[in-house]
Order: sequence, then structure tokens, then C-alpha cells
Amino acid sequence: MNRHNANDPAATRQYYIGVDVGTSSARATIIASNGVILATASQTIAIHHPLPNHYEQSSADIWQQVCAVTKDVVAMAHVDPAHVAGIGFDATCSLVAVSATDTPVAVSTTHNAQWNIIMWMDHRADQETAVINATRHAVLDCTGGQISIEMEMPKLLWLHRHLPDTCKDAAHFFDLPDYLTWKATGGTADRSQCSLACKWTYLPKATSAAMGRTEGFQRDFLELIGLGGLDVGKLQSRLARAVGERAGYLSEQAAAELGLTTKVAVGVSMIDAYAGAIATLAVPDTNPNNNLALISGTSSCHIAMSDMPIAIPGVWGPYEGVLLPEMFAMEGGQSAAGKLIDHVLASHPCFAETKDKATGEGKTIYEHLNAYLHRLANDKKCHMAALTQHLHVLPDFHGNRSPLSDATLRGMISGLDLDASVHSLALLYLATTQALALQTRHIIDEANTAGHDLRRICMSGGLAQNAVYVQVHADVTRLDVVLPKYPDASVVHGAAVLGAAATGAFGGLWDTMRALTQPGDTVHPSADPSVVAFYDKKYRAFHAMYDHQRALREIMS
Repeated sequence: MNRHNANDPAATRQYYIGVDVGTSSARATIIASNGVILATASQTIAIHHPLPNHYEQSSADIWQQVCAVTKDVVAMAHVDPAHVAGIGFDATCSLVAVSATDTPVAVSTTHNAQWNIIMWMDHRADQETAVINATRHAVLDCTGGQISIEMEMPKLLWLHRHLPDTCKDAAHFFDLPDYLTWKATGGTADRSQCSLACKWTYLPKATSAAMGRTEGFQRDFLELIGLGGLDVGKLQSRLARAVGERAGYLSEQAAAELGLTTKVAVGVSMIDAYAGAIATLAVPDTNPNNNLALISGTSSCHIAMSDMPIAIPGVWGPYEGVLLPEMFAMEGGQSAAGKLIDHVLASHPCFAETKDKATGEGKTIYEHLNAYLHRLANDKKCHMAALTQHLHVLPDFHGNRSPLSDATLRGMISGLDLDASVHSLALLYLATTQALALQTRHIIDEANTAGHDLRRICMSGGLAQNAVYVQVHADVTRLDVVLPKYPDASVVHGAAVLGAAATGAFGGLWDTMRALTQPGDTVHPSADPSVVAFYDKKYRAFHAMYDHQRALREIMS
């Protein structure tokens, strides 16, 4: 838990809470009416991993932790609950199955109803994803031409095929953000257009009209993939609510469980990455269409806006009205970012020894390795980038989300030797970080080629606190990286902005973002021509590794 001391004499006695449910924790923050964070708290949530590629969670466990962290931040900030005016929720795009009375319905092969959530990173539905993509239905035009294994329709089709009783017994299938607002309002909240359009193949009004279709779920698509008998009432409510609107007010039961009052407005929910964009995109004196939100944590998301729909092969979208009203969004991403770095480090023979040494210094292993790399570059009298001249990583250890949209791709490392020392560990760490940045450059190049004009990166998430990660991204993409005021809490801060927008106190969502979010430091790319030339070569090597993987697959097919 952290507490942010704020000198805010001009603040009114109105406060807003944001709740973020990430991959492994539930977090809450409380902000004053000037956007200053007063307190943050977090609690671990359970993950069930019964089989390879199966990752599950419990909605009861998640709600319990949400209530705990909400009470914690109110107490830590010494705020009267009566002065909390709004609450907003964001979460991962995980699928929740519940009965009409909110009892959990099992999605697990163990048939234990406790596990009623298929997590976003669950990759069990590979065959179902292939079936859906083989249809080439028009709805796939909004997902870069192919649906992702991480989206909800492949998971739902898997349940239909493997756990048919779940499809029969469940009264609701929610995206996790929508489940939280539904729970908070006592079952009265409509679904968020952010979740429906991004993860469920729901076609909003303008998008469907442009395609000559009706708004909503497409019955011919459901029939084509084998879900023709599905009651779409299990997937949507009366309306698809725009982000920035009010979903309702806390029910008596939810207010009691959260330690708040029934006067608290509940904001329409968002997928977690989009909440990070809410907290970072309103950079003063810039055109928001030139800003790329990069939310880097366990995985990463790349989100940008445009006035008109821009289709990019292999990149999700264009999604209508999922970030700002009457705007379109693209969403790229990496299925493993922080998770990939952790995996590469933990797989190295020197990991445990190096981590113990870092702990003894009062540092994280990343801080220890960053310092080692700086010393090494100084000793060799070269830029840090050049340390990996002959060491290259392809980062698709968990498949490629963007811009190739191929879950079957795998990671590669070229240039390994027999060195098992901290020197080898540090270089592999740097090469992995560079690989993630090179993939971000690939996503940006594809977006700009398609019609975007991205000129800066607005970075948030846990990796935004890693100085080497940030600088490498600036150097590789040749773009400024703008950090948020609260790099450790930007996503949950964005959720609090949703709570504030629900009250209408600041006007619309964009005005609320401008009022409550502020940028922090800006990191500029290196102006050294040798660094520019090095990363141009590294980028060529990055693409060559894709060619090599395809060639190897062809040989072995």
C-alpha cells in the first residue's frame, strides 16, 4: 500500500475512486477533485492453472479483494465515505460466467464452480480461433482480419464444445470490467461499448451502418461459427454504453460491501489498457491523434485514436467509441512484455545469484542490471545499445498479438554462448527489452503506413518505471516518450477518471481527462547517429528472424 501526500487547499470535498483488476492483483486509488492521488492499495488475486494454456480466476475472490482495497484507500486518505462522489472500474478482458443470481458457473475442466473466469491470457481455444478465422466473416474486419485467441468468442465457442452445461447454466457471460459494474449496481448496469466492440465482435452504430448491417451481434456470424443457438441476451443488456457515461449508482448491498454510500455514481467500465490511455493521452498542446498510448505491464497494449476508421492488417480495430465518443481506436499489443522479461531472466543460470545480490543492495534485479549495463557501456566506451550487436531476440514466446496476429509464432534467440555469468544475463535482458521496443516500432510503422500520424509515445504501466526500458523505446522508435505523473498508478488513475466523468462534474470525458490527468517527465531519443544506425540494422535483423522462423517451419512441414 502507498499513500501520496497532497497539498490541496483548493480541493472541494468531492473524491473519486478507481478500481483496477489486473492479471494478478486488484488495486484501488482515491483522487481529489484536482486529480491528485491521495492513496493507493492493492491485494493479490488467485490464479488457477490446471492445464497448460488454461488460466482461470474466481469472481467471488476478485470482488472480495475489490471491496478490501476500496475500504483501504478511503481509510488511508482519511476521507469521509459520504464525500466520495464517483467510482470507476477497469479490468482485464477475461470472460466471467455467472447465474442470474450471481452464483459462479464453472469454466474449468475441474468442474469446480469456484473457477468461473477464463483469463485473458488463457490460450486453450486455439482450434476455436482457427475455426472462427476460417470464416473470413465481415466482423473480422474490426480485428485486423483475424480474431485473437485472447478475445471472448473463441473462449465462448470452446465452452460450447467442451463444457456445454456451462453454456446452459450461465445466465450471463461478462467481460470482467462489465461484471464489476453489474455487481456494483446490483445488476442494473448496461454493458460497456469498450468491452463489447473490442472483445466480443459487437458492431456499434456507425460501424454497422457502414457495413450495411444492423447494430449489435451478428446472427449470421454466430451461426457460421457454431453458436447459432446462443441467446445473445446472455452477452448484452439493453444498451451499449459509451465510456464516460454513468452506468448507475451503487446498490445498497455493494455500497455496504465497499464501505461507501448509494449516492456514488458508477462509471461505464473499460478494459484495463484503455484506462491507461485515459490517464495518459491528454498531453497539453498536442493533437491526441498523434499520441500513442503504450501500457506496458505483464503484457502491453498500443492504443491510438483517429477521427475516421483506419483498418490495419494484424492490428485490432478500428473500434468505434471505445475510448472517446465519435472517435475510432486501434489496439496493438504484445501478449507478453513484463512477463517475457521475467521469464528470460528466471531461465538464466545466474538469475538467483543476481537477484540475491540486488536484494542485498536494496534494489530490484532490474535496477541492478541497469546499473551493470551502464558501467559496462562506460568501460567499453560505447553506447549501451551496441552491447547486443550479435545478440538478437524475437519476443513472440506467447505468440504474436500485433501486427502479425499469429498466436502460433514463437520466440527465438540468436547469438547465445556458454557464458553463465551476470554479464550474459545482463546482455540477454537488454536484448529482450530491445526486442519489445523493435516490435513496438513495427506496430507504429504499420499504423502510420495505414494512415495514422503517431509522433509520441505516452507510456504507462509497471515498465514505465524502468529507465532502460523507457530509453530503449525512445531510441528504437525515435519518438519522445511522455511519462505520466503517476507511472506506478496510471491505469487505476484512469479508472478514477471514469468515476469522476460519471458525476458530470467536469463536463464530458475529454474535459474530465484534461482536468484530472497531467504528464510527468519526457524522455527523448538519442541524437547520436551511431545509435540511429545501430537500431536500423537491429530492426532489419528483427524482421529477418521472422523470415527464418517461417523458413524453418516450411522445411519441417
